[in-house]
Amino acid sequence: MFEKKIKKILIVCCLILCLCSGCTYNNQNNPNSLYVVMNINGSKNNGEDDYYFTTYREIHQFSVSEQEIINSVRYEDGEDGAIDNFAVCDEYIFFLTDVGWVQDPEKIWRYDRESRIYELFLETRHCGRMTVYDGNLLYGRDDIYVCPIDGNPDEDCVSLLEQFPDTDSIVPSQEILYQGWRIWRVYLKSRHTYRIMQIVDEENDEVILSNFLSDSIGSWPYFFGEDIWMDGEWIYFTKDAGISNFYYQKGYESERQKIDCLNDRQYRKSEINTFNMTVEGEKLIGILSVSKDPLEGHFLYQEDIKKDVLFEIDLENDSSRIIYSTENNKTRIIGYQKGIVYLLKDDVIYEEDIERKKRKELLDLREEDFYDAAPSSRREFRFYWQGSNLIIEAILDGEVNIKSISISDQEL
Repeated sequence: MFEKKIKKILIVCCLILCLCSGCTYNNQNNPNSLYVVMNINGSKNNGEDDYYFTTYREIHQFSVSEQEIINSVRYEDGEDGAIDNFAVCDEYIFFLTDVGWVQDPEKIWRYDRESRIYELFLETRHCGRMTVYDGNLLYGRDDIYVCPIDGNPDEDCVSLLEQFPDTDSIVPSQEILYQGWRIWRVYLKSRHTYRIMQIVDEENDEVILSNFLSDSIGSWPYFFGEDIWMDGEWIYFTKDAGISNFYYQKGYESERQKIDCLNDRQYRKSEINTFNMTVEGEKLIGILSVSKDPLEGHFLYQEDIKKDVLFEIDLENDSSRIIYSTENNKTRIIGYQKGIVYLLKDDVIYEEDIERKKRKELLDLREEDFYDAAPSSRREFRFYWQGSNLIIEAILDGEVNIKSISISDQEL
């Protein structure tokens, strides 16, 4: 009897506290929330004003300066299918749709930005990558095809694998120069085929396309494969299947080096995502979410994450260390640059100087109309860095609330 009274008193006290505080809902307590860090900082895409993103069958153009969506492209052909990928240039937006059936071809559409009309550009079954560069659409999986954006794809598309000279025997790795582009292909032993791995502009050393997919690593028993371009050289990341051994290697055929700071049982279900890595001198710094999910290492829901860590690899000394770690999944790492880590805690964005251990509040998401739906709803948040701007998307049932903040003038 006495215990029941105590419980009632505690419940009443909690209700009073909740009413006094305004019952502010903390979205990070929702296990169904998904927080996706699209990139670690804006060092690779500095100076761009507009941000493009997709929601199922639409592509949206968000103006950072105007803080609003200024154009949307909606795919309306057919009852099935969604936009899987897209590439943007001044004249057009190319987008890929896939109905999800193996026997059906993927379709690449060309949207004219002036007339705001789209038309079918070509059909394919092999579109793992897509980008626009120097007036050409590049797309493909093993082979990469180059099509002039204003040309006829049936007549003008060029296969890059066909530009390599014929050989009597298998060549494990081969490089050619084609129209000012340095093109590298490798032979995939497990699939008995060649793949275009890398296309680089010879004049300015700009990476046009990276095609290092998880099945690019031959017959090696690796759990995943990721790559990053650093000072004219690819750095590859792999992990042995079933255990916690993470590795990196400089170049495709060099010896692998262990990432010692991540070789611990707590990281055995996690994966490295090179979109969340940055280069500082001879060091690579990346975000890693410590996964509890036995099948998934990327794009984890709150309930599947133990914590986030920020790790550093010194390529000059072949050493590594953890430079920042959250205590649990209530604090998430959403960015890093030059000694400053960006955090999300209790729906508030902070920046923190790692060395000085000094923290400053940047934005309270609860004040930005991101929380109109019921607390039980499943939400997705995306964080994307574009130059000095952090762009935040809140997605619920296909509806998007988007905002950006500039951190260029922020000082701790």
